[in-house]
Amino acid sequence: MAPIFSALVVLPGAVVLLVIAFAGARFSQPTSIAIRITFVFVIGSTVGGIATVLTIAFFGFATLSATWQVIAYLTSLAVGAFLGGVLLVVFCIKLHVLTLRSSRPPQAAAA
Repeated sequence: MAPIFSALVVLPGAVVLLVIAFAGARFSQPTSIAIRITFVFVIGSTVGGIATVLTIAFFGFATLSATWQVIAYLTSLAVGAFLGGVLLVVFCIKLHVLTLRSSRPPQAAAA
């Protein structure tokens, strides 16, 4: 499968995923945090997609000549990218990087 074809298939999927990620984040967070979550999700999706492609290239030696092979390749790429994005967002939330609490000054202890 040619790299240009992969890019033409992945690019619209990435845009749709970006819109869904922002809408999902905006549903429960203020706009500034939703933008941060979406940005982190895109970075995680990129890393997850690259890791998936490298794993498939290293362990899989298929030429992607059959239809089911192309579908399996694109599905595994989508799953890897999605999991990479979700895991990075969860990791950043656990570290309080994406929450409002991390940007506020420390509160004085109540007397």
